[in-house]
Amino acid sequence: MSALDSWLRNVQASGAAERTVTAYAAVTNSFYSFLVESGLSTEEPTFTTMQAYRDHLFDRGLSPVSVRYHLVVLRSFFTYASSPELGEDRFYEQNPVSLYLMPSLRKLGKRPYDVLLTDEQVCKLWRDSPVRTTHPENWPRNYARLHGRHAEKGGTDPGGHRLGGRRPPRGTRQGR
Repeated sequence: MSALDSWLRNVQASGAAERTVTAYAAVTNSFYSFLVESGLSTEEPTFTTMQAYRDHLFDRGLSPVSVRYHLVVLRSFFTYASSPELGEDRFYEQNPVSLYLMPSLRKLGKRPYDVLLTDEQVCKLWRDSPVRTTHPENWPRNYARLHGRHAEKGGTDPGGHRLGGRRPPRGTRQGR
């Protein structure tokens, strides 16, 4: 029995769904095809071989998430196939898939919500798309909570309600 067949049987016996087993087989077949097409050794892949495969996946236009998925599947395969617990039936001496090969999934660029709107943009947004609520009396309070930075400045909302700053004393017309 081949290392791949043995590993896939083990994955299936561990309770993995059929689609998972099929997806794992596709990843390992993709790796094997890469080795054959590149003329690299299929006997004992190395760290350098895995680097070349990772770069090949990026060159094909796969996202970092997809590349990481391929490497995680292959790491699982080689961990199984090089396990000392297999004894004499061990297929590989070591696992060539290092964690150093895994692409980072951190977002390095700015995210849309990292960019703050100006006061004018927020007012225009609220003016152009009025809030539909069953409790219109809470609108100024909710607006102030959502846009705390505007409330801290003591500005007003698009409806002219005062936001932030000191509250008027209770019992006055403004304090209700």
